[in-house]
Amino acid sequence: EPGSWADACGAVVDNEQLAQVAELTTPGKGKAGGGALGGVDLWLLVFSRSFAEVGEKLLKSSLTQIRVMVQDKLDQVLTAIIGPAESESGAGPGLGARGCQSEDLIWAAEMVGDSLDRQLQELAVDARSLVQSGDSAAADALTISLYLKAVEMLAYLANHLRQTANDLAAAVSRKPEAARGVHLVDAVLLVARLARYLRVGDEHTALRSLLQVPAVLEASTPDRISIEQLQAAFEIADNDGDGQMDAEEAKEAIGAVLAGRHLAIDPELMPTMTFNEFALFSTCLLEVQEPFAYLSGTLDQIFDQAHEVWAQWVLRQPKAVLGEELRGLATSSMGAEDAGWRVEHGVWAEKVIEMEDEGGLASAMAGGSNGHYHERLWLPASVSGALSRFLFEAAAELNRVLSTTDSLSAIDLA
Repeated sequence: EPGSWADACGAVVDNEQLAQVAELTTPGKGKAGGGALGGVDLWLLVFSRSFAEVGEKLLKSSLTQIRVMVQDKLDQVLTAIIGPAESESGAGPGLGARGCQSEDLIWAAEMVGDSLDRQLQELAVDARSLVQSGDSAAADALTISLYLKAVEMLAYLANHLRQTANDLAAAVSRKPEAARGVHLVDAVLLVARLARYLRVGDEHTALRSLLQVPAVLEASTPDRISIEQLQAAFEIADNDGDGQMDAEEAKEAIGAVLAGRHLAIDPELMPTMTFNEFALFSTCLLEVQEPFAYLSGTLDQIFDQAHEVWAQWVLRQPKAVLGEELRGLATSSMGAEDAGWRVEHGVWAEKVIEMEDEGGLASAMAGGSNGHYHERLWLPASVSGALSRFLFEAAAELNRVLSTTDSLSAIDLA
């Protein structure tokens, strides 16, 4: 009837969604008939001992959806840049043979990064609304849960970015001369720009806020380990010394330093991990928790690797041409008369260099005196055509992928 408890619940709660939550904690109850939420009393659910578990599941589910959303957005942008996977010649729609400009990559990276931060901000606001005003114990519990689940989600996301960058780098190295090579490189640079954007973002972003260690976790407890112990465990588990280990090795590493403790790592989401990713995922086990530092380490690694891939790719052709032309110059000088060869190959200037007399040459050479002698050399007075072409090609690529803002510090320019 009007004004019933069911009507009051229905006015403030999505009954269908809450029934699904009830089904998670009390199977069968969410589908029962009659009454508010199909027989599940709202107060009984909210104030039951299962509520904290329900809250954690809701946070984990929401953060998983945010991670998937970000990965999907990134994949959509990468597909637009590279084109269909089966295509060997075409690029994404609207992209020319020279690929993206820096403004395109910056916009795409910021679009993906802003989507992540906006979703995290909305989740933080929604989570706080679950706690009644003045209930400090519930607020602390919720803050800790949100913090730990956010750290876990960001560990998976950072790992995904690194794996994506690795896959793209491998594709570039397999076919650097392919027509779509420039677009693969642009995709690598996009991942690098996204990593940099997340790394140097404003301190007041939702990402940075969620990674602030709750006060209650700052005190050391006997069931935590130092970062040095974690690193030693990682190095022991890293059998081949490549700086990575798989999920099973990570579990063994934790078990070796903390008996009875384990990490619930999903091997499909994180098949391998670096030490920074391992430390980020193991944040809850550390005496001193610095999740943003370990996230930053992973993002910096992505950034550095991506630009190494770009540098090697962009210089491969100019280097080859420069080397070939220099070898041609050397070959043409063999057996040629010096003056005639210099006239044909650029502008040269004669220089006189004063050398120290270390072997008694001053007395044997004209112009030698006081322990010194003079040596006459011909040095190039202008840049060769080969070197000019090399420098201009490198400069053109730098102009394409760099923005004026790249030379500025991460400061507020407003």
